[in-house]
Amino acid sequence: EINLSEHDVNEILSISKRSDLFKLLVHSLCPSIYGHELIKAGLLLAIFGATERLNGMRNSSHVLIVGDPGLGKSQMLISASNISPRGIYVGANTTTAAGLTVTLTKDSNRNEWALEAGALVLSDQGVCCIDEFDKMKDHTSLLEAMEQQSISIAKSGIVTTVPARSTILAAANPKGGHYNKSISTKANLNMDSALLSRFDLVFVLLDKPDHEMDKFLSEQVISFHNSGKRNFSFQQKWKNNQINFNRQDSALESLDNFSDDLPLIDHLKIKSEAYIEPLSSSMLRKYITYAKKYIHPRLSPLAKSRLKEFYLEMRHSKSDETPVTTRQLESLIRLAEARAKLALRDVVCLEDCNDAIEIVNFCKANLDQKPNTNSKSGKKPNSKSAEIKLFLAEIQTLAQQNPGSEFSYQQLFQIAQELNLQKIGDFNAFIETLNYQGYLLKRNNKMYKVITV
Repeated sequence: EINLSEHDVNEILSISKRSDLFKLLVHSLCPSIYGHELIKAGLLLAIFGATERLNGMRNSSHVLIVGDPGLGKSQMLISASNISPRGIYVGANTTTAAGLTVTLTKDSNRNEWALEAGALVLSDQGVCCIDEFDKMKDHTSLLEAMEQQSISIAKSGIVTTVPARSTILAAANPKGGHYNKSISTKANLNMDSALLSRFDLVFVLLDKPDHEMDKFLSEQVISFHNSGKRNFSFQQKWKNNQINFNRQDSALESLDNFSDDLPLIDHLKIKSEAYIEPLSSSMLRKYITYAKKYIHPRLSPLAKSRLKEFYLEMRHSKSDETPVTTRQLESLIRLAEARAKLALRDVVCLEDCNDAIEIVNFCKANLDQKPNTNSKSGKKPNSKSAEIKLFLAEIQTLAQQNPGSEFSYQQLFQIAQELNLQKIGDFNAFIETLNYQGYLLKRNNKMYKVITV
């Protein structure tokens, strides 16, 4: 157990008053990995956890990161286990189901059976990070632990239940080595839907070749290895050219709801050359310890109304890929409470709900993505999201047919008119959002280059 001194508490309270608190904590989690702000935010909310309940309902939010190799999944899990007050990191390819749960051993001297705790039991009320999750031979052993937060055993005359109130953070590579967007996430992982539904957040990371992005990241890696800090001047140089370097973080759902308010990812990104000094792992661990021990937020009436409204919207627009049940509502509540706990608030406010909703929308949009639709099929899109996908499919097809071509604003507007798009609203704001999300690259001559997938 971590003991907090009076000096530690004063420093924690001082940190909590910072206006950029969420950004600071996000960039303090695995600072060696650039970008992935929303994924780091989701991991942080899972580590802080929701308010503990007396009725036995779980307060743990489980997170799964799936995607192509080499994108920093393992490093983020290792960092998450390091900053957690009680964290364990294991590789699923080198452990067994018994090693994760409970195993029985026989004492040869006393001729008695004894229980030995696995990783989930040892990380009770903490975090268990499972890497190479796709290499696990038997996922069914995790079902009870993830939902009931306990493990039941009945072997060799021993019948008992042991607590396993652990938050599971898992990372997996898709079968075949690379994520196939033409099939579902469940098919990519060869994972049972019962297990997949127990994860509150499922992030999809894609390795999209991009010359500018690759050049930027290579500079970052070299700079970090030389000095231990990222090269923020280089970051600002490319930012001024209006290039979005985190296209894998883009989500169609944010396009469906763009407004004048800045999205969460924009608040979390570092936009200036000013270097934000991340908290040390020790200080972040103390901050999390204090929050989990002393902060127990409750939902305000406004927060309840907002979460209920969003849940009903999800139910109305449910998809086959991500069926919506009351389990999703419980996840939203946990994430909103964790967001309030992160800010050391006793009451969940509207900002906490909106941040949790944006992270859920980001995950949902990536899971709901389907292969590009043929714009010449004659089928009329029946929703705003469908119109966006249709427009993207059309301009990407045109760009692939004419490599190196660029489009003017008027040409893009003409394409939208030919497709008879009626639900995207302000077209100028729509194009700027596509540019921000990385689907379009705005040149200095006011021409747009389509980023092909």
